[in-house]
Amino acid sequence: MTPVVEAFLSRGGREEVWAALEAIGRLKLVALAERVLPFLDHPDPELKAAAMRALYRMRYPPKGYEGLLLAALKDEQEFLRAHAARLMALLGNELAQRALWKALSDPSFYVRRAAAEGLLLMNRGFLARAAEGHPDPFGRAMAQQVLREAA
Repeated sequence: MTPVVEAFLSRGGREEVWAALEAIGRLKLVALAERVLPFLDHPDPELKAAAMRALYRMRYPPKGYEGLLLAALKDEQEFLRAHAARLMALLGNELAQRALWKALSDPSFYVRRAAAEGLLLMNRGFLARAAEGHPDPFGRAMAQQVLREAA
């Protein structure tokens, strides 16, 4: 399986590369995780999202790519912001906490949900603080909802 996935990544067209990224994540082919990282900067938003999903499914933190994730959190495409929020949580550092706190104010329900779930994964206490005092009422409500569901 791995040689086929590698061939799709290296020599495939858009659909084959997308399929390879999906396979890497779904099959948790961690040995290929480093090959996924450059796609976080791909101009095609679907391939960028597929790379984010693959890394998240493998629970592979994209260290060194924080700037790209921060940029994706501000993208006009809602699905990229949501994937970036999920993936940001794997970094587990203060930068990620601040970024996810800010993402709780995103106009998109899905981005706020991903940010709250990411904060839960990283630091339940930080999410509890958001549930008590986040300045955005929708972000605060999302934090409360995610905490209730996790109880």
